[in-house]
Amino acid sequence: MSSRPPNAPPDPKRLNAAEYPVLAVLNMAPAHGYDVWRYLDENLGGIWNLGRSQVYALLSQMERDGLLRHERVEQSTFPTRKVFHLTDEGRRVLEGWISSPVHHLRDFRLEFPAKLHFARTHIPELASKLIRQQVRTCRNQKDRLEAARARCKTEIERNVLAYRINIVDATVRWLEGLADETRIR
Repeated sequence: MSSRPPNAPPDPKRLNAAEYPVLAVLNMAPAHGYDVWRYLDENLGGIWNLGRSQVYALLSQMERDGLLRHERVEQSTFPTRKVFHLTDEGRRVLEGWISSPVHHLRDFRLEFPAKLHFARTHIPELASKLIRQQVRTCRNQKDRLEAARARCKTEIERNVLAYRINIVDATVRWLEGLADETRIR
């Protein structure tokens, strides 16, 4: 249960990372929970594996947080459905997420491909900017890791930091390849 009062704006630092792709799907068009789950499964399932029950729980939480609202839609032969819509707050939170680089390498594998997918799908001019920002963020992170490595007192610390530096270097090379692809399109 959330510690925020109902409809209080969420603290972006405290959002569940899985909420952002759900917001992005609803930014395309209002949808019911199953359609949100199906879109995520078909388009991000190899990266972001959310179960249907997780999506429904996220939708409920985000509605309590004021990011979504729903309307009930009657169906002739099926039960009434909840169709979810983004609120202005939900749209603001989504725009902040999708336009900012990932700051922690441990979150990169999930978040960056999702951000890039939605940027390319819905805001194509944002994709190049996002890639450039992510390269800068990674290079800054590498500088911090190299400075920390220079201060290390043990071999194991130096080795772990060397590993992390290599991961950042590989990530930058991959991002630069994406930037080249994006320019070609």
